[in-house]
Amino acid sequence: MMRKLPNSGQFQELSDKELLSKMLEGKDNRFAGELFKRYAHLVYGVCAKYIKNSADCKDMTMVIFEKMLSKPPVKDLLSFRSWLFTVSKNESLTYLRNRSRTHAQHEKWEEFEKSSEIFMENEGVWSLNSRASTETDVLAVLKQLKPDQRKCVELFFVHEKSYKEIAQQTGLSLGQIKSHLQNGKRKLRVLLERRDDLA
Repeated sequence: MMRKLPNSGQFQELSDKELLSKMLEGKDNRFAGELFKRYAHLVYGVCAKYIKNSADCKDMTMVIFEKMLSKPPVKDLLSFRSWLFTVSKNESLTYLRNRSRTHAQHEKWEEFEKSSEIFMENEGVWSLNSRASTETDVLAVLKQLKPDQRKCVELFFVHEKSYKEIAQQTGLSLGQIKSHLQNGKRKLRVLLERRDDLA
C-alpha cells in the first residue's frame, strides 16, 4: 500500500536544505512530506511528459515519493529540485521501458498463440496416424521421444495447452517449445512409419 504524504504544513518556513537535513537526521517523515509537496507538481509534470495517462502519473508520483524515502539524496546535495527532477525522469523512462517490454512480450505470446492454433488445427498429432496407426499407437510411441519433446507434445496436442501454459509448466522458452514440437512431430512420424513397416 502506498504511503500518503504526511501533513507537514508546520515546516513551511524551513528551506529545502534544512528540511533535507532534518529528514536525513531522523525518522520523521513529515520533513520529507513537506519537501516533496513543494515539488509534487514538478514530479507529476515530468511523469505526464513521458507517461501521459493521468492515473498512471498519479501512481508514479507516489512511487517517486517512496523512492525518496527508501533511497534519499545525499546530505550535501546542491539542489533537491534538480535531484528530484532527475529521479522523476529516470523512473518515468524505466516505467515506459518495462511497459514496452511487457507489451512486446504480450504481442509475442499472441503471435505464438495464433500460430499454435493453426499448427494444432492443420497439423495435429493425430494427423500422423498412418494406415496401421491408431491413437493408442501414437500415445505408445510418444514414450520414445526425448523428455522435453514428449512433455511439449503431450501438453500441446493431447492436453491442448497453449504455448504460454507450456512455458509456465516447463520453464522452457517459446523458441524451445516450438522446436520441441516440430522435432517431436517429425520424430513421431518416423517412429510411426517404422512401426507400420513392421506391422
